[in-house]
Amino acid sequence: MIENRSLYTKQPLSISAQIQLLKDRGLQIEDEKDAYRQLCCVSYYRLSAYFIPFEISRGSSHQFKKGAQFEQIIRLYRFDRSLRMLFFDAIERIETCFKAQIINQLSIFYGNGWWYEKEELFHDAQRHLQLLEEVDKEYHRSQEVFVKHYKQTYASPKRPPAWMYLELMTLGQLSRLYKNLKMSHPKKDIALHFGLPVTILESWIEAIAYVRNLCAHHCRLWNRRLIKKPMEPKNPSLKFPKNIKWDRIAAQIAIVKMLLTPTAQPRPFFELFLILLKEYPEINLSDMGFLPHWDKDTFWDLN
Repeated sequence: MIENRSLYTKQPLSISAQIQLLKDRGLQIEDEKDAYRQLCCVSYYRLSAYFIPFEISRGSSHQFKKGAQFEQIIRLYRFDRSLRMLFFDAIERIETCFKAQIINQLSIFYGNGWWYEKEELFHDAQRHLQLLEEVDKEYHRSQEVFVKHYKQTYASPKRPPAWMYLELMTLGQLSRLYKNLKMSHPKKDIALHFGLPVTILESWIEAIAYVRNLCAHHCRLWNRRLIKKPMEPKNPSLKFPKNIKWDRIAAQIAIVKMLLTPTAQPRPFFELFLILLKEYPEINLSDMGFLPHWDKDTFWDLN
């Protein structure tokens, strides 16, 4: 209730005062000049999300555990940043492949590039219209060469063909378009390209679109409990690890590994992840959703 909310009274602190506050709470800072530089580049509030594993509790005192060091927090922050960059690159390749499949499969099946305007192809026509309105706004303000060329060259149709129009869609918008499509041969063939049932692909694309947005906004990733939980396959024919938590980033690592297979580049992503773990051996993998002996599962084999 609004009546029970308190007044926010905290005042801004200088970086020097921030460092002193951390020291007062028990954090060891060996190089205060370096800590000052770090806090100039990464705000105290952003970095505070990485304090949690090193704190005794999340009470009002925020006291740090004995022996906790500022450098440990910075290393955790750097690990998380590298993990985001790794995901961002991999998801871009998945998005490009997924987009190409939608464009090619549906355009060829229906024999034209304007199938996306046909309301009868979608479960919820109103929701699809709202999606098109979103993309129209991007189309009207876009400075892409292909958009300018279409506008200057063609008076009709108003919208360009799918191989142009869908290039303006975000992964989240593509996910919504695919999920809203009624079941059809091309929709099944798109899922088949990734070796998955339609319902699993719908869920997984939606899930990685959420992670992609987290990465784009530089959000904490390594220990986040993910709102968009990907659907766990029940089909025994699908090779998938069982020793992970489905609401943590471990599941996302697994589904990205699988979704990259049709792009012919699944190895670099997971190999780079393993290299990252070697660089940061102190990372607690249970925070990421990996259960004991996860690496013994043959799913993770690179062969």
